[in-house]
Amino acid sequence: MVSGAPGRFSMSSEAEDLARLRAWLRGALGDLGVERAVQAELVLAVGELCANSIEHAYEGRAGQPIHVSVAGHADRLVIEVEDFGRAFDRSRYTEPDLDSLPDHGLGIHLVHRIADSVAIDVARAAGTRWTLVKYRPGARSAGSSSGTGSRIGSSGARSAAAEIPDDGVPSSSRSGDIMDIDVTGAAAGITVVAPQGDLDMAAAEQMKRTLTKLLDDGSKKLLIDLGKVGYVDSSGMGALVASLKQARTAGGDLRLCELQDDVRAIFEMTRLNKAVTIHASRTEALGAWT
Repeated sequence: MVSGAPGRFSMSSEAEDLARLRAWLRGALGDLGVERAVQAELVLAVGELCANSIEHAYEGRAGQPIHVSVAGHADRLVIEVEDFGRAFDRSRYTEPDLDSLPDHGLGIHLVHRIADSVAIDVARAAGTRWTLVKYRPGARSAGSSSGTGSRIGSSGARSAAAEIPDDGVPSSSRSGDIMDIDVTGAAAGITVVAPQGDLDMAAAEQMKRTLTKLLDDGSKKLLIDLGKVGYVDSSGMGALVASLKQARTAGGDLRLCELQDDVRAIFEMTRLNKAVTIHASRTEALGAWT
């Protein structure tokens, strides 16, 4: 269950709550005048930290609290993500090797790419508080690091700036499959898979299960039409990469088409756009493969 309070959003440590977090955060950033492309990046970064809390800090235990707050300054945005589980261990973190087509471990890498600075506070009774800073256009100080080079530091300070109010996000319960996934056959033995919805931590296992079954049943050419997918996180990316590897091992391939701009951006940030064939349209993809 998700509840809102002035200045922050509180959610439970369940993957299904991530969609409501995204809805709240998009509204919060919009109220602060953040342009849409930057909103999308920050929504991804915060979602990755919350997913990290669910999987690692709480080790999959449901019903545990995660708090997110946003503060707007004239020159920057400050976002905090806080959990109360197992503290993040910086000594165990290693950057993923993007050239090896990783199917996991991309979340913190994406946070570093997106934020201008990343700080972590583990000097607490329990848990971790992450603080992300994103400078407004033209306001970045000369000495600040870029998003591509930011690294984890330590910080215990909270922003004193006024925080935005939470207008509330409707809560709903869902069970079973998260995404609608349409599977159809096409010419030349191509199987078209068209998911609809957000391909995030909550839907990644369903997507991977669907693709694995198709490959196990003999499909070798998988075309994933992402035209109706507006958001992909590192878990969703991992499901696609794992299936790509399985398809190529079997002598086939997995290709993508119809990527929306926000989805294309995560492929570019992880350089996976260089490893997988991406077509502008389904028609183009089918014509190129036949």
